Amino acid sequence: NYQSGPLSFEFNYMGKKLICNSGYFQNTRHQLNLISKSSVAQSTMIIENKSVSNFVRQSNGIKYVDKTFKVFDKKIVCDKKKWILAGSHDGYFKSHGIIHSREIVYFPKEFIIKGNDNIIKKNNFKSNDFEIRFHFHPDARLTKTIDGKSILIEFENSGWRFGCDNEIIGLETGLYFGKKNLYSENQNIYLEGKLNNQKCSIFWEIKKI
Repeated sequence: NYQSGPLSFEFNYMGKKLICNSGYFQNTRHQLNLISKSSVAQSTMIIENKSVSNFVRQSNGIKYVDKTFKVFDKKIVCDKKKWILAGSHDGYFKSHGIIHSREIVYFPKEFIIKGNDNIIKKNNFKSNDFEIRFHFHPDARLTKTIDGKSILIEFENSGWRFGCDNEIIGLETGLYFGKKNLYSENQNIYLEGKLNNQKCSIFWEIKKI
């Protein structure tokens, strides 16, 4: 039942998930099960559209994890002013020469989330395309601004703005598996770009407006 979403996160507002992962389709013999387990269905970074973990089908029809990874440099700090969640993983190290490091800082009084996805390149680094995905609950309504630099979010009678200055921001329809063996449409934000030999840090922000 493992889902491959290292460093993914979810965010609740008014007791309901606003940012989420796509959920889990429990029927292990259905193709949607594998989709729900893949990294692209989680709110995290994906390299070359490849899942961090591989899943191999055994003779009994069940798919098992075939590749493991390590999560390290974990940091959790919480006080009244801000929360800091940070960590790194090496799931793309052998295949792409990449360490993914993520830091999320949340300011609870202001309802502001600031994120930094940092790509650390090693000796066997290969130039690759990347995506960072943010999946939203089906009740959220997302609209891209005319200038293409922000996404406006309407949820539970509240308004939010997602922004990232340096990357291409996209908005698309996805699948949400929040109920057992059922799915519904949701929306997700993605940031996309290409990794080169320079240091790569992607800063993004979500705030209540």
